[in-house]
Order: sequence, then structure tokens, then C-alpha cells
Amino acid sequence: MYLYQGRLAPAQHFLSEAPATDVRLTKVFGTGVTATFPFSAVCRIQVTTRKGAASVGSGVLISPYHVLTCAHVLFDRADPNPVKVTVLPNHDGQDEKRQLITARDFQVKPGWTWKECRTFDDDLAIIRLSRKSDAQFWPVQNFNPAVIAGGPITLAGYPAFSPTDRAYFMYRSQGSVLGGFGLKCCYDAWPKKCNPPPHRAKDQVDRTDFGPISDGHKLIGHTLDTRVCMSGGPMWIYENKKHILVALHAGDIDNGKNKKAVLLNSSVRALINDWMTRQLP
Repeated sequence: MYLYQGRLAPAQHFLSEAPATDVRLTKVFGTGVTATFPFSAVCRIQVTTRKGAASVGSGVLISPYHVLTCAHVLFDRADPNPVKVTVLPNHDGQDEKRQLITARDFQVKPGWTWKECRTFDDDLAIIRLSRKSDAQFWPVQNFNPAVIAGGPITLAGYPAFSPTDRAYFMYRSQGSVLGGFGLKCCYDAWPKKCNPPPHRAKDQVDRTDFGPISDGHKLIGHTLDTRVCMSGGPMWIYENKKHILVALHAGDIDNGKNKKAVLLNSSVRALINDWMTRQLP
């Protein structure tokens, strides 16, 4: 994410598709395109912090009242004190006329904290909207994680291409999944046996090797074209001609060579159901 002070003009970008199954960041535009499923459910999230800055991230509308995103979208390390969160599904440009929806409340996954890089495998949050969204939402469905590696995976979100880009436009990209992996240690935890200081500046990690994806994995690696502010963006596969939501993009690993995503495994799906039905109905 980028933090912004004051009013800044967005940068304009028009990127073309790459051949085969790999698609570099491509703008989703055209009459009504962003309002068609599944792009109708992709959300632009803006967080105002205690210091008055505004950060931008991505998310996905999973019910008329709930948006799923990454926890660090709400708690940026530069100022992890959100005071106002607004959301708009299928936001379409800086001239968007629809009213933003204010968050009534939000929850982060138990165990995650912005102070501790070893918890980024729990980098998940849900936003409860203050009013109903009329956009077509994307229910979280059961799926077998093993099928993710069998074909291309697609991501959509709101990237910022520079520190002055307010990420007003939706983009998508497509590529391959590297496999599931686990976190062993991280940059700011060394050399004190993974006992990190209270603040961090980097996310370089010592991870397990990529391997076949199972329901026990919390994280998957991928190589899709991304930019900052796309964290929380939905990633999906096609199965039986349906869009299956399987993960949320969560940032870079391996010094930017590869990317990570939070897998929506059965444990996460159970938590999401509890959030929606009991904690934040």
C-alpha cells in the first residue's frame, strides 16, 4: 500500500495482454465491464488513519454486507491506526459518482498482528458494511485446494503504479501458482531466534519449499503481475465453467521475485462463516 497526504491525481496506464495463459496487468474498462461478475465484487478500499493519511487496498464483496481483504490493508505499518474505512465495489475511475460505503466494523484473523512478520500467514480481515451493497457479490464456496495447480489463476484489484497514483482503476492479471508453502522465519526476526523487534521495515522470509497444495496450507506462492494496493484482491480459478474464489493476494516474497496469497482453506472458510453469522452479522 501507499500512504497519501492531501489530494493527488491518479496516474493513467493502459497495459496490453501477454500471450498464452500469462496475462500482465490489464485494465478492466469499457461500458459496464467492471459491473459484470466477477469484477462486480472486486472492491477498492480506502483507510483513513489517525495521522490523517489515506491508504488504498483491494478486497472482495462476499455478501451484501461483507468484504474480505487482508488485515494489513486496514493496518498499514506506517500508521496502523485506522479511524475510517470506506469501500466501493467495482469502483471505476476517479470520476466515480456512486457514494462510498462506510464500514460499520471489522475483524482481523486471530493471531495476526502488524508488529509481527511471522503472522503474515494469518493476514486476513473482514469488513462489515454500514449499509447493503447492491453489487453482485461473490460467495465463498468449498473447493479442493489440489485443483489450484491444475490451470491458470486470475487476480483482480486496484494497483498503484507510483506513489502519486490513487489506484482508482481496476486491473486484472493471470498466471501460474508455484505451490503451497510455510513460513519458517522472517527478516526482522533475525538474528534473535525469531524474536522480532516491535517495528519492521522488510518482509524478506525464510520459507519452506513450494509443494503440492493441501488444505493444511495457509499460503500459496504465485508469479502474477502485481503492484502495491492490490493486496486483498481476489484470486480465482475456473472449475466446471464457474469462477471459484480460492485466495487473496497478499504481497511479495523472495525479494519481489515471487508473490504470496492467503489460501481460503476449510479453516478460513469456517472462520468467515463465523464472522458473517455470529460476530458481525
